[in-house]
Amino acid sequence: MVLREAALRVGRRTRALLAHIEWKLDALVLNRRFGFPREAAEIVWLADLGLAEPGRNSYSPSSWGALKSILPASEVRPDDVFIDLGCGMGRVVFEAAGYPFRRVLGVDIAPSLVEAASAVIERNRHKFRCRDVELAVADVATYRVPDDVTVAYVASPVEGALFEALLRRLIESVDRNPRRLRLIYVDPRRNAVLEADRRIAHVRNWRRGLRRWEPADYIRMYEILPADPLGGR
Repeated sequence: MVLREAALRVGRRTRALLAHIEWKLDALVLNRRFGFPREAAEIVWLADLGLAEPGRNSYSPSSWGALKSILPASEVRPDDVFIDLGCGMGRVVFEAAGYPFRRVLGVDIAPSLVEAASAVIERNRHKFRCRDVELAVADVATYRVPDDVTVAYVASPVEGALFEALLRRLIESVDRNPRRLRLIYVDPRRNAVLEADRRIAHVRNWRRGLRRWEPADYIRMYEILPADPLGGR
């Protein structure tokens, strides 16, 4: 038992070290190659921006390559439209622009984060496969999701009632224009909420990059289903 516990402790330390190295390498590459600000790899507290309120989570960057791991480019058609709801400094928007999307959108409540993301997008726009990339300052809980969006990325910008409101905005968009809408969600705390909704179906989990042996259930792809023709959800 003692040896087993010691092995588990060593395993946790090794995983933490690998995660730290992976994070630092991501930041170094993004900063130097694409001009992302140093803060894009760090937590930015909404309280420091004067935007803190119950149900809103501070900015925490997604891992570089996470989108590629869960959404192969072969599954994106030329008429697909991508949106990152809570885009922060634009890491995932940048990744999505490398896909053959017709349009890529990013929305965040913090003007300073959107400004930083816009600067990086403009600096690199000539490199993108998708040239129609737009960013906007808006509250994701009240934002009207465009009715042509087919892939939505949500890295837990809100929780509680605001999270439920965000889901309603996505479902309302599908009700206005029935279509396939894939939802990539980052936060294991709300997977049960998503999977309990009859309008939402689980598609797949994220595959890790360097640490493929670890479970990766905290990034999942779902699909928002059309309304029941008989009137049920």
